[in-house]
Amino acid sequence: MARPVVVVTRRGTPADPLALFLEDGEAEVLWLPTTTVLPPLDEAALDEALGRLSEMDWLVFTSRHAVEAVFARRPRAALRSDGGRLRVAAVGDRTAELLAVRGAPADVVSPVPGAAGLVATLLSAEGGSLAGRHVLWPRSDIARRELADGLAAAGATVLETVAYRTVATSPGDVESFRAALHAGGIDAVCFLSPSAAEGLAAALGSADLATLRGRCLVASLGPTTSEALARLGAPPDVEAAQVSARSLAAALLARLNPLQGASR
Repeated sequence: MARPVVVVTRRGTPADPLALFLEDGEAEVLWLPTTTVLPPLDEAALDEALGRLSEMDWLVFTSRHAVEAVFARRPRAALRSDGGRLRVAAVGDRTAELLAVRGAPADVVSPVPGAAGLVATLLSAEGGSLAGRHVLWPRSDIARRELADGLAAAGATVLETVAYRTVATSPGDVESFRAALHAGGIDAVCFLSPSAAEGLAAALGSADLATLRGRCLVASLGPTTSEALARLGAPPDVEAAQVSARSLAAALLARLNPLQGASR
């Protein structure tokens, strides 16, 4: 009985939680990284922004990459060196978990993915208004504008800084992926970010991902990624109920189970 083959469009690590959950469910995981993370072009601007932490009320993290970038340049103690004024916010459990590992647990975690959920979480923490509050947002160079616009509309003064760059990359085995896909050898492809979806389209030399439709299941980590997939012609067949590796794996395995008895 063949194990279902799941392609994950990011760089794999031995302890990657998504891979572990999928493999526990008897799936075979293949890695196809479609983006890479690089330092910002202007590292001095990032250092300058981080040097203003003592002026900030909130430090907002919207990805694990941002956490890594900030902690690579500022020790944990620097985040709490102002006597307790600065508070830390995170989007989702995965980002919050990394903050805890780094020794700076989030004061608030948005239970709802996306910019609107985080703005609502901060508003709740601040009693309904962000007027007079200063927020530092270390972000990707391709981050969408919704968060900054939402915070500003709620009254906050937002300082943005590019903490890292997300760059599309062409995986060396993209032709093997293309051949396996057309031969029916791929059961599902997992996308954990809009940039991963856009990166795969670029790697395939296409303007969209329509080639995936009808050939495999398309799995999305959350609404923002699902929107990007729909825009690229591959609306997801599976979307995680929560933005977590466990939730994505559970949703995908539930769909793949009927396939486990079928041979390709």
